[in-house]
Amino acid sequence: MSRRPDPNAKKEKKIFIFKARTLVGVLIATAVVILTGVFFYQDGLKDKSRHADWIENESTISRLTSDKAYVDHTVDGFTYRYCQLNSYSTSYYLDKKIMIKYNPNDPYTVMTADTDSIFFNIGIAALAIGSALPFIYAGGAGLLELYKKKTGKINNDPNKEPPRETYTNNQ
Repeated sequence: MSRRPDPNAKKEKKIFIFKARTLVGVLIATAVVILTGVFFYQDGLKDKSRHADWIENESTISRLTSDKAYVDHTVDGFTYRYCQLNSYSTSYYLDKKIMIKYNPNDPYTVMTADTDSIFFNIGIAALAIGSALPFIYAGGAGLLELYKKKTGKINNDPNKEPPRETYTNNQ
């Protein structure tokens, strides 16, 4: 006597393979995002350490173009004029006082004092997102299963009708 294979076993195997592929995809995406975050974070730290010996000073915006700002600042009694900033903001106006950092070896080289490396910020964001991805996937999968149970669409079977309530006339 031979046994017939269970038709539902094949369907369950396909669903398991789909879920396993999805999980592997999420884990690969998580690894890529975290590694990218580590790379950018380290590059941002290098950039911060590169400017660690720069000196903070107050300066005055002396010239503005459509995309560049220039400042004047004084070091040891000598005024350095029209030093180009590393960034531009629409909040800048002539004679505005701002804090800068300048290179002690070359005071004409300046940057805004509050400038963090963009790579540092991207790195922190990527690390946060990468760390959260598995939890987002797990929560989404759990909510999807709850939805399927509530609507009656279990195991991704589009042909299965949701359960209907029956009413009886109790007169």
